[in-house]
Amino acid sequence: MKKIISLCMLAVVLAGCRPETEVETPEEKGPLSITINGEVFNYYPANIVTNSLNLSTPNTLGIVVQYAKEKLNANAYGIVFGFTDNKFVEASLRYVKEDGKMYRTADFSPLETFAIKNYKYDENTQNVSFDYEGTMYESLETVNTSSKTITVKGKIDTKIKNISDGPFSPLPLVKFTAGEYVFSTVRGFTSRNDNAMIFYMNCLTNTGERMQLAVDAQFFSAPKFPVSYNFDIDDTVNNLTYMKFIGSPRATVTDILRTEDWKSFPTKGTLTLDKILPDHYEVTFSIEVFDGSKLLYKTDNGTIVYPPNGHYPGY
Repeated sequence: MKKIISLCMLAVVLAGCRPETEVETPEEKGPLSITINGEVFNYYPANIVTNSLNLSTPNTLGIVVQYAKEKLNANAYGIVFGFTDNKFVEASLRYVKEDGKMYRTADFSPLETFAIKNYKYDENTQNVSFDYEGTMYESLETVNTSSKTITVKGKIDTKIKNISDGPFSPLPLVKFTAGEYVFSTVRGFTSRNDNAMIFYMNCLTNTGERMQLAVDAQFFSAPKFPVSYNFDIDDTVNNLTYMKFIGSPRATVTDILRTEDWKSFPTKGTLTLDKILPDHYEVTFSIEVFDGSKLLYKTDNGTIVYPPNGHYPGY
């Protein structure tokens, strides 16, 4: 699965060759600053860029800020923040002290080691502000390597501008509540097993939880809607699985999924495909989540919004 916010936005805004490492900092110090490993850098006042990437419904917001650049080619060293539905997704940073090495918040559970506080977004003024502080991890190609870490701290307070839509994949979103428990995803990805004709949809929270839907792909090609199926603990085709990340904090380029990093909790319930609209599917479900024989969560108000946009799961 590709990093949705950081890779797309950094590739466009912060990418480039770095033949020299001579660095300049702003002559005019902006109102905001970032502290990296105890060293303070001031942002360039004119180089806070925000984008509404139209990745999903509701919108996903990306914020890019530049705190230093190379003198010869003006390539930016910056930090990127991503939000979905006003919830933090991830952050990534090119570190000027290490020739632009990439650091990211932890895969799957960024809020375990990185805090976003006082987040405010005003739809009328289009202003977004928040405080941030925590640990970021060297972004690696593999899991089996120890990564370096840095600490960052700062504040963002800016008006959304430079709004643009990009050729990005849509995000499936899952939500449900069970008493005081709230499950709400911030990103996801889909895949298919063509041999077994099974469609998979994985949806991730920002606190290390994952919901995986597995369904017979022909389910989405039903002649009329709504259409439902019952799933249970022993169903290997049609099921909805709840998982919790139990691995050590890390950052990888592609959010590598390993079976040993996840604890699965059996479920049973009912899933209904209510309708297929031009821009998304609407799905509702009831679910019971178990830890052994203990019932953890039970809800009748689960929802899935899946925007197909070229990723139609049916045959």
